[in-house]
Amino acid sequence: MALSNLNTRILSSLILIPFVFGAIYFGGWVFSGLVMVICIACCVEWLEIVKALKLSFASRLLHLSGGFFYFIFSCLLFAEIRNSHTDGLLLAMALLLCVWASDTGAYILGRTIGGPKLAPAISPNKTWAALMGIMEGLSLPLLFVYGCILGCVGQVGDLLESYFKRRAGLKDSGKIIPGHGGALDRVDALLLMIPFFYLMLKHGL
Repeated sequence: MALSNLNTRILSSLILIPFVFGAIYFGGWVFSGLVMVICIACCVEWLEIVKALKLSFASRLLHLSGGFFYFIFSCLLFAEIRNSHTDGLLLAMALLLCVWASDTGAYILGRTIGGPKLAPAISPNKTWAALMGIMEGLSLPLLFVYGCILGCVGQVGDLLESYFKRRAGLKDSGKIIPGHGGALDRVDALLLMIPFFYLMLKHGL
């Protein structure tokens, strides 16, 4: 990654992270509004990805409806976790920290250790070393039980989005976040983690 792009990426993160954590802290309509904006952005980006795929009309309609349902369903669950649970603030914070720790650990280990590719046909930059880093690095006290499981689930969510972007011939899902790409590029792992996290909470795991 070029230095200028890295600086842009860091600057974007420094602006977005306090904003996101502030919305989580206040909860209620503030958090729900943020989730709704993210959901809409993901739907718009997914529409562009599907348009770039060479699909029949029926298949395109199926991809669109499936993707929209997935985004809306996960976002509604995330809002419910934050706003309807007694410990919603801590749970939402823990889930986001899990995602960011997963992304950071995968990026650092993937860059420093490298090694065999996890799924080279889908995402050439993902390595097995990065996945091992997720499994080990996420077993922090804050995320103790969920870390390893959610880290692996998030990796699947990331690869799933990479698969469709690769088929569509796109590097990023959009350009809404300087240095990071689209909203979907940032929340692909989170979107798949949320239903699993919700089930863990419901069943007391």
